[in-house]
Amino acid sequence: MADNELKELLITKIIEKRELFHINRQFVSKELSLYILQEKKLFLKVKEKFKADKKRTIKSKEFKKIAKHVRSRLRKLFGVFYARGFENTEQLVNSIITSNADEVAFELLKLHRSSKERLRYYEDIYDHIARMIKIKPRVILDLACGYNGFSYFFMKESFQSSPDYVCCDLSNKDVLLYSKFFQNAEINGNAFYCDLTADITKATNVKADICFLFKALDSIESASRNYSERLLKEINTKYFVVSFPTKSIGGNKTIAKSKRAWFFKLLKRLDYSYEEFSIHNEIFFVVKKK
Repeated sequence: MADNELKELLITKIIEKRELFHINRQFVSKELSLYILQEKKLFLKVKEKFKADKKRTIKSKEFKKIAKHVRSRLRKLFGVFYARGFENTEQLVNSIITSNADEVAFELLKLHRSSKERLRYYEDIYDHIARMIKIKPRVILDLACGYNGFSYFFMKESFQSSPDYVCCDLSNKDVLLYSKFFQNAEINGNAFYCDLTADITKATNVKADICFLFKALDSIESASRNYSERLLKEINTKYFVVSFPTKSIGGNKTIAKSKRAWFFKLLKRLDYSYEEFSIHNEIFFVVKKK
């Protein structure tokens, strides 16, 4: 019981920062447990202090070290991707009616770093994809979607269709906001929580024409090595569109294409054909599943 109480206290401390408060506690618990396995002696020290004095434990350097490390890990995974003003997302989503949905969606795309970077290029991105797949998708599955779902109206224009849009993400709050967005904008969509390194059952239950994995595989591989292969094998789709950044988050360093050698080897091993294109600071692979 004491262990659980201490872990819950740590989780609360970890996600108290504004950019992390929306993260699913179960996911944070998993990251915390992984760190505790690596730093057993450190956690034992915190446990002993917690037994002696719960209030003073929170101020101890050991407690703070654990919280700081896990928080840093979460920021690397996705916390850094929210842009200034992201706390206005709920207000904007609630303001949507059918007549202004595309305009408000455009504003929402500015509130996440990845979608903000793509903002001037979304039309080109989806035009490229449409030319390469040569089909009008009925269902799009977007895994680890971030705020990409708010680009739905660009998808609709490029694909010349109104596909069902199914998305998943680690943020409980974002999942709820997407549900409200689909309802207000009258989009046939569905959003659900997912940790792609733990359970992909819900994702594999979706039969899609295209599956987006935008800037997702690096984080997935970092958390669970070789898990990308399982995703590419088991997701029920005709095409994947996988993207990787070509610049670091700060934009100061170029990420060499050779860093993706593991991905090319994976596609070769699976015998999946692909085409690629680059736009701004992102490289895209349109992968045809056999």
